[in-house]
Amino acid sequence: MKKIFSILVGLSILAAAFIVAVVFMLPDMIQSDGFKLQIVRAVKQQTGRDLSIEGDLDLDVFPKIGLVMGKTELSNATGFDDRPFAHVNTVHIGLALLPLLSKQVKVDEVIVDGLFLNLHRNKAGQTNWDNFFKDADGQADQQASSPQRDAEAGLGSLYIGGINIRDAQINWQDDTTGEAYRISELNLTGGAIMPGQSASIDFSAHFASKSHQAGGMFRLTGDVLFAEADQSITMNSAVLEVDNVRHLLEALGVAVPETVDPAMLTHIKAGFNIMASGQRIAMERLNIAIDDTTLKGRVDITDVSQQAVTFELDIDQIDLGRYLLTSEAGSDPQPQPNDAGVTGDEPLLPVATLRKLNANGTLHIAHLGVNNIKADDVELELKSADGRINLETRADLYQGEHSGSFAVDVLPEVPVFEIRSDFNNIHVESLLKDLTEEAKLAGIASGFVDVRGKGNSQNTLKKTLNGNVSLNFQDGAVIGVNVARILREGMAMLEGRAVQKTDLPEKTDFSQLSGEATIERGVLSNKDLSMKSPLLRAIGSGTVDLNRERVDYLLETSLVGSLQGQGGEDLSKLKGITIPLRIKGPFSDLSYKPDLSAALSERARQKVQQKKDDLEDKLKGRLKELF
Repeated sequence: MKKIFSILVGLSILAAAFIVAVVFMLPDMIQSDGFKLQIVRAVKQQTGRDLSIEGDLDLDVFPKIGLVMGKTELSNATGFDDRPFAHVNTVHIGLALLPLLSKQVKVDEVIVDGLFLNLHRNKAGQTNWDNFFKDADGQADQQASSPQRDAEAGLGSLYIGGINIRDAQINWQDDTTGEAYRISELNLTGGAIMPGQSASIDFSAHFASKSHQAGGMFRLTGDVLFAEADQSITMNSAVLEVDNVRHLLEALGVAVPETVDPAMLTHIKAGFNIMASGQRIAMERLNIAIDDTTLKGRVDITDVSQQAVTFELDIDQIDLGRYLLTSEAGSDPQPQPNDAGVTGDEPLLPVATLRKLNANGTLHIAHLGVNNIKADDVELELKSADGRINLETRADLYQGEHSGSFAVDVLPEVPVFEIRSDFNNIHVESLLKDLTEEAKLAGIASGFVDVRGKGNSQNTLKKTLNGNVSLNFQDGAVIGVNVARILREGMAMLEGRAVQKTDLPEKTDFSQLSGEATIERGVLSNKDLSMKSPLLRAIGSGTVDLNRERVDYLLETSLVGSLQGQGGEDLSKLKGITIPLRIKGPFSDLSYKPDLSAALSERARQKVQQKKDDLEDKLKGRLKELF
């Protein structure tokens, strides 16, 4: 985009210089009947190029100088191809004479029809308009414009009645990069232009990129205000519309990946007010529609050189999942698996870019979707300067609330992270199903995660992760594990009988599950897990190694209720006995093994003890009878 704007600005300067030069040369030219020939000679002398005026050249002298020029062509620079640098079908300019006496330039509507510009940069980096800015000896002009020289030139003000450029075309070829662009069907209409007054403009053009085989349509309408005193430009009620965003990005050299939803990145329409002055560019009253998302607010680049930005933005809805990449460009749109081709060593953050980030602002999203996770009323507050990024977040999440903070210092060679996440009344089963398509835990969760670490990859960060975790689940279940079934099958195996099959779901309900843990170098340690349910009570302790993705955990369960009515035979013989349940293995293949032999041994020992106690009681009774 920067390159396109640079080209357009350069063209504007060239066009303005040419028009003013022609207008001020006209009084000398009309002294001879051969003023048409004089124009050709003047252009040759100043640029070394051939100017061919095939059409009519009409000139009015008083009360205004009016120039109507027919089909005209300007040759290309030496060393470039034979195509003309420029040609035009019609040019119409009118300049009032009397205002010149008071140092005012008053031009009627400027009409340019059928303009063609052929812009070219060769492999040596030279352009075919370089000599426009050189003197007769081919050296760069040292008498550049300055405020002092402009004052000495004596022009007080400039008034242009309007601009009408019809059906223009601009070709750009850069041999240093191999890029080639074409802007065609360019139309620009504008109202009266004068300092301190706004002028309406309507600009539209088709663009195409030969190197990217892309194209699209571009339109900009609005009001422009140019103030000479502070060298500022204000554009009110501007409207920008692009019919095919993908083609525009491709034409600008931006790689556009194939997304899950091919309808994404197809249309954009933006309305805004813009003001540019010095190092500041402010965009107010933003109203941007991208696909089916609407963004409103403001963006203020307070210092272009320092890349300092402030913003206040509001988005109605956006589903980022629709912008996910397909597994292969050109294939049927299918989401990539989360772990496809991922090693864990990929960079997490663009460190070089973030070190330059100088931004402060807020973003509100009414409805957000990310990897199938849904959130409402999302609020983000960003503060970033000197390599330190702080992001505060809040959202309504799965019937609960989430708030958090993310801080990273990217100035050191290894980035330093600090992350805090607080959540309250989150319905975990729905969240996990949307995130992984499978939920192994259900319930209403509250708690926090507070961690710190160093690194710029998942693997490195896990090795340095330290912090604390607190979790509290209410009215939930461990899905995929049925403790009753595990105990029943274990008892049957120990007693040498067949296992009675049931159709009960593979889950263990609980009324409460809570615990706290510490994280040290990526290993989570817990010593106080507590689970309560109508069937059992459990306490647990163990470790979860995030680096190796393995679990080693001991859950000590005690039956407090009967299994009758829950399917299968009663295990009342185990009631009150602590049953160790070892949970061990990699995340993807955990094993659950109860130590029922120890439980039964304990039960037998208790029975022996009970009989011994009963016998002692009987003996004590007999002795009392004897004595």
